Formats: sequence, C-alpha cells, structure tokens
Amino acid sequence: MFQLSIEEMSLLDDQLKGISDAAYRRPPAGQYQAVVESAKLSRSKQGAPMVVWGLRIADPPYNGFPILKFSPLSTENGDGLRIFVSDCNKLNVHFSSISELPDVLSQLEGKRVGIWVEPKDQIYNVRITDLFGDAKATGGSNTSHSGLLNGIRRRALLGQRPESTGVSNE
Repeated sequence: MFQLSIEEMSLLDDQLKGISDAAYRRPPAGQYQAVVESAKLSRSKQGAPMVVWGLRIADPPYNGFPILKFSPLSTENGDGLRIFVSDCNKLNVHFSSISELPDVLSQLEGKRVGIWVEPKDQIYNVRITDLFGDAKATGGSNTSHSGLLNGIRRRALLGQRPESTGVSNE
C-alpha cells in the first residue's frame, strides 16, 4: 500500500488549510464579477473557429471558481461573431479585422468583467455584462456606479422590484 511520509502529510495539511470550499462549489445562476485569465483561439469539435475565455469569479463566496465561456466565430449566420464583437466592445476592446485577433485576445486578459452565469448540466451559459476595470492595473473593482447598476439589473433579471437607490432624478 502507498504511504506518505510525515513531512509530506504535514505539507499537504498546510496546503489543505488554504483551500476554500467555496472555490469548488458550483455557483448558482446570477451576476458575478470575474477576471479574464485567458482568451485563446481554438476550434469546436466540429472544427469551427471559436474563442475560449478562461474566467475566474472574483466575488465571495465563489471567489476563485473557474468558468469557461465559449464564443463561436461561426461563419454560417454571423451571430457568433456578432456576439463576440459585442462582448469585446463592452470591454473597450475594438477591432476591424480578424487579423487583429491575436492582439484583441491579449487585450482581454486581465480585464475585470461583469458576467451573468446560468448553470446548464456540467457547463454554464455565460454572458458578458460590463467592464469593472483592469484587474492588473487597479488591483480590484473600480469605484464607479457599476455595483449599484448591477444590483438593479440583478433584481430585474430575477423579477424582483428594484429597491430605492437613494439617487434623485431631480
């Protein structure tokens, strides 16, 4: 039978203490802040080009949970490419030629974004909602009114009445 040394067990125990249980629980449907850790050009099982986004939730209690977003760059009806361009525009990344794609993908990395996730079997439907700032540059979310607006959007998406925001229209 395989056995660990006392030193190995001690080291693994120390590492185990640092692991958050929340990082392994599947988050429910909802809006979260996430960091774009990677954006890579790939191909679907059918061979169609797509972008695979590696996202990591940055909101407690699911801080650290990894999420993949798939953006097909379909040539059939253009919807996939149109959605990808829309996502990039929301993140202040603009391009006019597919030849710019390598630069576009590198610009996406490090962005702190708002995402809407909806669990579906073993995967998630993921939508980019907005930009919260560059995680590398700011070290955290920006301090604009994004949080307030996202709370209102979240309640609206869940069919709840928005609470008073304390902001006057006068």
